[in-house]
Amino acid sequence: MRVNGEFSVAIWIARCRTIVTGYPRWQFRNRGLVGPDVTVLIRMKRDHQTVRDFLIAPAHEAQSALGMLKADNGVRLDAFLFASLDPVVEMARRESISAIP
Repeated sequence: MRVNGEFSVAIWIARCRTIVTGYPRWQFRNRGLVGPDVTVLIRMKRDHQTVRDFLIAPAHEAQSALGMLKADNGVRLDAFLFASLDPVVEMARRESISAIP
């Protein structure tokens, strides 16, 4: 989707899957993360009804994801994990030039 005619956002949902060892994984199609300016990947909890967190990343950072996220992905990706969509709302917020000191 295009926001304010200024940047594009792709929104994806990754369901939680538990692997044999009992650890959670979130699988997604990596190729779908390429193209928009900002990627929002919604990671669901194991119940598939509750949002766990949001990966909100610029396209070039989202490309580094390997198609499956773990609970701990290292600082390069985990730095883009958020509890809400507030960062996207802030990116879309418009400010008046006169409001800038």
